[in-house]
Amino acid sequence: MLRCLIVTGDKQVRDTILVGLQQIHACETATATDRWALQIVRDEPVDVVIADARLEDGTAGMDFLRDVRDAQPGAQLVLVAHGKAGARVSGRDRDELDIAAVIRVPITTSEFFRSMSRVMSRVGAALAG
Repeated sequence: MLRCLIVTGDKQVRDTILVGLQQIHACETATATDRWALQIVRDEPVDVVIADARLEDGTAGMDFLRDVRDAQPGAQLVLVAHGKAGARVSGRDRDELDIAAVIRVPITTSEFFRSMSRVMSRVGAALAG
């Protein structure tokens, strides 16, 4: 079973993602606010990190994901983008960090499952390779 970490201060987004992950029975899930998330990533193995584009302390999600990539190079990274924030994430940043998926808010069921399918395919490929 995969270890997933959800990092967002938005309760509705967190709950929606938790419900979706529970439906696919693929992850042991933990949630964290920005204050604790990086410490979790540094201390424990994590397969998938789903992080908000803007964390509660004002840190940009991409900056947080860069720190995650440094701490756990093999983790699959997913960015949660509110409104136009997803459009502002450059292709270069996505490529640099090898972002597996961007989930846009409001989250639709179809987009969530499509995004997580991409993530699971990448995890499977990494395990097979």
